[in-house]
Amino acid sequence: MFDVLWGRWPQWSEMLQTFYSYVNGNARGQGGQSPYASPNLERDPIKGMNFSLTYNALFADQDVPTQATVPSDFTGTGNFRGHYLQSVLKYKFTKNLSGLLMGECLFPGDYYTSRDVMDFVRAEVTFTF
Repeated sequence: MFDVLWGRWPQWSEMLQTFYSYVNGNARGQGGQSPYASPNLERDPIKGMNFSLTYNALFADQDVPTQATVPSDFTGTGNFRGHYLQSVLKYKFTKNLSGLLMGECLFPGDYYTSRDVMDFVRAEVTFTF
């Protein structure tokens, strides 16, 4: 683990940063180095609209998140964090009004003791001036 200092913000997922912070007991956005494979599909189906779909296979460098004993949230034997899917739909209604709809889903792997599927949906309308 390392302290990301000024980078404590959800870089690519609201759900994962909250989940990792809750499980690890760390500050928000302070996750360990997590290797991942990430294919992405992005399209502009109509003018002003953007759609992206991303799959991530998440891994861990070590079997446990710290050098201490294995906390109960971790198996202590696995290195696969899980399958993570994210879809984002953005639309610009006018030059001052835009919207965003995001969906996320995590299928935990053998790194965690709980295998409950996690999901998150966010809708946002932004007015700029």
